[in-house]
Amino acid sequence: MKMDSPLDAAGWIEYLKMSPHPEGGSFSAGFQDAPLFLPRFPDQHHEGQRRLYSSIYYLLKEGDFSAFHRLETDEMWHHYLGGVLKIHMIDPSGTYTFRLLGNAPGRGAVFQFLVPHHVWFAVEPETGSGFALCGCTLSPGYHDDDFEMADRGKLSLQFSQHKELINRFTR
Repeated sequence: MKMDSPLDAAGWIEYLKMSPHPEGGSFSAGFQDAPLFLPRFPDQHHEGQRRLYSSIYYLLKEGDFSAFHRLETDEMWHHYLGGVLKIHMIDPSGTYTFRLLGNAPGRGAVFQFLVPHHVWFAVEPETGSGFALCGCTLSPGYHDDDFEMADRGKLSLQFSQHKELINRFTR
């Protein structure tokens, strides 16, 4: 692989040794060896020790999406290169919001965005973006027990006002 020329999505997937992610897109581990601690946050329910933080590289190609899911921890998204991503969020009260992540400040896009814990969210590259390469950092670090993939039927019943969006971004 010639590293002095720009890489396309496949080139980044190869270079970063990415694998398919269960939500959609591709990922590879970043930093995973942070010290362990016992988190105690008032509105988060972690059982047992967690890493202080963890991070991954995450790539979404245009036409793919990260399906609705929620975490017990806050997740910081960092845009590295490529197109703009749209982060769709439904908070516990049912309020829908979105945020643009990427290099489009004139449209309100930002390079970093924190998705709060307990918020259902899905992510898609905007049309014409090709792909977007990002990083995701969690504190406390990722643990399978802190992750919940949305069930289309249950989420649609809970937030019927967003049924079309839920159908579009669940698998």
